[in-house]
Amino acid sequence: MRASTFLLLLSVACKDGAVTVVEADADTDADSDSDTDADTDADTDADTDADTDADTDADTDTVETFDCATLTDSPVSTGMVTGPRGYHGLEIDANGMMVGANTGGTLVTATQTGRTPWVPGAGTGEQLDYLANGDLLAVNANDNIVRITPAGSVTPIGSNVSPYAVHVGPDEMLYATNNYWVGTNAVWRIDPATGQSTRIAPNFGPWQSNNPHALMFNAAGDRMYVSTIGDGTIYYVDFDAQMNPILPPQVYANIGSGSVWQDAIAIDACGNMYLPDYWSKNIYKVKPDGTSVVFWTPANSNNYTHGLTWGNGQGGCNDRALYGPTPYNNNQVMEIVIGAPSQDFDGIVLNGPATLP
Repeated sequence: MRASTFLLLLSVACKDGAVTVVEADADTDADSDSDTDADTDADTDADTDADTDADTDADTDTVETFDCATLTDSPVSTGMVTGPRGYHGLEIDANGMMVGANTGGTLVTATQTGRTPWVPGAGTGEQLDYLANGDLLAVNANDNIVRITPAGSVTPIGSNVSPYAVHVGPDEMLYATNNYWVGTNAVWRIDPATGQSTRIAPNFGPWQSNNPHALMFNAAGDRMYVSTIGDGTIYYVDFDAQMNPILPPQVYANIGSGSVWQDAIAIDACGNMYLPDYWSKNIYKVKPDGTSVVFWTPANSNNYTHGLTWGNGQGGCNDRALYGPTPYNNNQVMEIVIGAPSQDFDGIVLNGPATLP
């Protein structure tokens, strides 16, 4: 038993490359020489094999590429996902679990095929986002931000913002827009530890004309995009290294015509922006040059996706697809395959714009 235990430990240690074998007993010099030669040959073979393996691994390591020229102005496919639920917001954790609210106001976690109640009584809520430590931020039905640990413990984050959207910035501060009915017409920064709020981007126009609604930072974290309720204008705010706005909100693009209600923003690796509009039920695609097209219109208007979040390739989630909750269809979740990864793609992008948004 002792011998087999020794062999097992030796096998593990050899795999880690941390074992030196020493022969304790030698009957003759010849045996010793033979052992030494054998050890030397074995060591040489092992070193050669290790070098060869390392070279082979280095040669076969590849960086993923994506070619923007393969994209079209319509989805590859669309379809409902069986398990998840979501109201106005949906998030996907690092393991590919989707989190959203069911019709009873309970936050549920779900795979592609099944779901489990997680935080009862959380309310239907609005937008969701994750802090770096894994805590989920949710705007509940009372327009308050709550912080939810992975264990399901809920702590309110007191603020005077009454938000619709909440988004975690590169500085781990919260960025929020007011609910449409509040009327302060601004973007706020909120400290998640204290709840202290600071208005950082006012001047979006008259109340109920161009109200800021949804938020999204670019991949570099130095620009925030703001969608609106109003005439279809999309704004951006640039930040310095200390995350202070450099200028007031600037116009980036305009989509649709007449009254437009832009409920979410998602950006792909090629710099294209996707925005669902409540009034038309369209998802618009805004290209890096600011031009826009209707990307998708659901055949059934009840399948309008009120929010958008990228899949991450985990748990069956497609990292080339957007997932959106459909609050007018029993909070089911729609998968919209874009054919491109998100702006967080860490590979090589071919035929992309000279400058990303």
